[in-house]
Amino acid sequence: MPSVRPRSTADGRRRYVALYRDPTGRQRSAGTFATERQAERAAHRSESTVETGAWISTAAGRITFRDYVQQVWLPSRHVEVSTMAGYRSYLDKHFLPSFGDRPMAEILPSIVQDWVTAAASDLSPTSVTKYHVMLHSVFKRAVRDRVILTNPCEGTELPKIPVSCRV
Repeated sequence: MPSVRPRSTADGRRRYVALYRDPTGRQRSAGTFATERQAERAAHRSESTVETGAWISTAAGRITFRDYVQQVWLPSRHVEVSTMAGYRSYLDKHFLPSFGDRPMAEILPSIVQDWVTAAASDLSPTSVTKYHVMLHSVFKRAVRDRVILTNPCEGTELPKIPVSCRV
């Protein structure tokens, strides 16, 4: 149940803190507002995102791409040793230099598109597509884990694979 808590500022003005509970039951702030009505609305909006399943912890999105991949995504892969070695190679060579130190929540579709465009100048369209599939998988897992709200790989324009190269 959302609530509002009044507080006083250092200069004596009255402000209102909007409170709600996250999916784990922990009380969180939806911000501080000048009026009680504004705070109530914010608390209800935040509560609504929890109820609809659209709530994402801002702290969860601060994990870097590197940490998420190494601590969550890679350990969850149930693949052959050779496939895991391939994943590590792709990460080290293609993804960590571009995305490694960025917080997951700050990797936008435009950043992924920029990576694809840059990669397409050095790699074959087939390789870019293969690497994009892996990157898409990382972000798909992050969406499922509620680290980010949407997959920034969705809608990426990939280089066209010539008909002669298709299997």
